[in-house]
Amino acid sequence: MNEAVSVAARGSTAAPFDRLVHIGGLAKTFFGTDQHFTALDGVDLELAPDDFFCLLGPSGCGKTTVLNILAGFEEPTDGTVEFEGERVAGPSRDRGVVFQADNSLYEWLTAAQNVEFGLRIGGASAAERARATAEFLKLVGLGDQGHKYPHELSGGMRQRVQLARVLANHPRMLVMDEPFAALDAQNRRVLQDELRRIWQEHKVTVLFITHDIEEALLLGTRIGVMTAGPNAGIKEIIDIPPEMKRDRVDHGFVEMYARVQDLIADETNKSLAAQAGRAKEESKPLGRTSIAARERHRRRRQSQGVQSLGIYAMSIVAFFVIWHFGSLLMDSVLFPSPVQFLVTFAKLLLDGTLIRESYVSLQRILSGFIIGSLIAIPLGLLMGSFRVMRLILDPYIELLRFIPSIAMITVAVIFFGLGEGSRIFLIAWVTVFTVTINTAAGVASIEPNKLRAAQSLGASKHQLFFLVTLPATVPFILVGARIAMANAFTTIVAAEIIGAHSGLGTMLWQARLYMLIDNIYVVLITLGILGLTIDRLFRYFSQKFGRRYAPHI
Repeated sequence: MNEAVSVAARGSTAAPFDRLVHIGGLAKTFFGTDQHFTALDGVDLELAPDDFFCLLGPSGCGKTTVLNILAGFEEPTDGTVEFEGERVAGPSRDRGVVFQADNSLYEWLTAAQNVEFGLRIGGASAAERARATAEFLKLVGLGDQGHKYPHELSGGMRQRVQLARVLANHPRMLVMDEPFAALDAQNRRVLQDELRRIWQEHKVTVLFITHDIEEALLLGTRIGVMTAGPNAGIKEIIDIPPEMKRDRVDHGFVEMYARVQDLIADETNKSLAAQAGRAKEESKPLGRTSIAARERHRRRRQSQGVQSLGIYAMSIVAFFVIWHFGSLLMDSVLFPSPVQFLVTFAKLLLDGTLIRESYVSLQRILSGFIIGSLIAIPLGLLMGSFRVMRLILDPYIELLRFIPSIAMITVAVIFFGLGEGSRIFLIAWVTVFTVTINTAAGVASIEPNKLRAAQSLGASKHQLFFLVTLPATVPFILVGARIAMANAFTTIVAAEIIGAHSGLGTMLWQARLYMLIDNIYVVLITLGILGLTIDRLFRYFSQKFGRRYAPHI
């Protein structure tokens, strides 16, 4: 081994004023519905004010998790994370983050406006923003590109804009998550040189996540190699000698590369062995914080549940208190008190009137909603999939959707008479346009590479539609259907004015005719309760059965 390479956790003995970042005993466990995963367990790391620290390790070892915790995007399950002696409690402009992808840039702003974004938030004057923007765009080699929008720049240029935006805020530290991973070799080398130069000039501390050993050796002052996950930690920290040439053919560089590569390969092999069930004594035990973390998570969930129930209860009590005082200030004939309301509500509920009328209205809502959705989903898929269909149908969809359902009552009666058909037609009317537009937008939003990947694997058009297009559109269909259901509830009253003899709309209309004020409020609140219940059920089933298509719902 090259004797110039020293293996040590350098920060562990540093004096407090010599360290900018202190991470001690860091652990992070992710909890699911019925399982948990301990990504990090016992990570110890300290960074000095002038460190350029590169963190490497096998895929899935938790490098990005360390970065997210230090950046303040995630909370640790256990351990200490301090920046300048203060506990990290959230994101801060002192820790500037450069992301792997360039999708953190704002497409509606020019490069210059993106760079000055943080300064604008911080309240800097226009002159200060202009001066800093020009300075840092020039620093990253984009002095004449400030007027361009992100889509007009190459991938390398967009990463430079990201870097300039962060540097313009004068952070004490840069936190970088594989910022050059998606670039071609030439752009990557150019940006590596730029970053090294900027670091040497400004001496800002850097935590740099990378998979590339060569990149780490070209840039870093120290390299940390992580163990394989789960329960990952720091395997070794290697000081890179200042005198080592940053040259790929230098003997010292080659020896250092081999040393780091051996460390990562060792952890990768252990991970593969463990996954194949071949790990014996060498396999890592369960993380020491897993049980305690799970218990803390359980207690936190219970506490949040109790807190949520308390907030709900308080909001209901506050609602009735405000209602009570409102009825005292107004004429109780026009605005009945909560007691009057509850008495009337109980009476209509117990004699079956409210249940019967609600059942009738729900039947109409669901019938119209289902019919409208069955028309809208194929229509939206056609519009999203075929440009010709979109050009033909879009003008009519856009024109008709602005005609309110109440204005269509006459048309409904002309075509369907005064029977159930008219009422169901109006519900279907408001459903069709919402679901169609959302479905078409979903198809249009599918990333082209998803389709190209399937095509390159030999998918037929039929397979492409059912295996890619339709599943990718599911989240948009669900959102459209949920909005359409809300619209159906707002339409039911108008629909039941058409010669109906039952339903909540009819009940409301009759209460108005006979000035049964209590009944009016009972019907209104009942509509709200039914709508909220249906929406919560819809959301529950969407999460239960649609999570594989839309993990975020």
